[in-house]
Amino acid sequence: MLHIHSECITVRAALEADRASVTELIKAYIDQYGIPYPDEEQLHAMLTELFEDPSRGIHLIVQYDGVDAGFVSLYSAWNTVRAQPFLYLSNLFIGETYRRKGLGRALLQGSRQYMEENGYAFLEWSVSGDNLAALRLYEEEGALVVPRLLYRMV
Repeated sequence: MLHIHSECITVRAALEADRASVTELIKAYIDQYGIPYPDEEQLHAMLTELFEDPSRGIHLIVQYDGVDAGFVSLYSAWNTVRAQPFLYLSNLFIGETYRRKGLGRALLQGSRQYMEENGYAFLEWSVSGDNLAALRLYEEEGALVVPRLLYRMV
């Protein structure tokens, strides 16, 4: 069962009891982009679905000295070529006050542990090419660059 703990950093799966904190962390993440929040009912429904069925996805929380300081969103999907499930890392966020303290690294390590413990084939994500701090972290953690373009239909 996922639980990473060091002197002042803890990573664990978000539970129903964490709903208010996860909601605030998600809103802080969205604030970075200056876009509107999703409808409250939609956000509530998404969290309810994930809390009730973690096989669809999960949020991991990172705490620093007992304070919820960030999160990562992991969603389950299938890889047709391997005929195996994989995890897609949709969002990784550390509150501004808590950056450069190893929390992003802890969330990546927690994501890897969750992937391995739950039989996922791999963990995949995308990142903006100008996010140099993230690129450096991902490289240091042994992530491989997969040359692809990201498309989106809306």
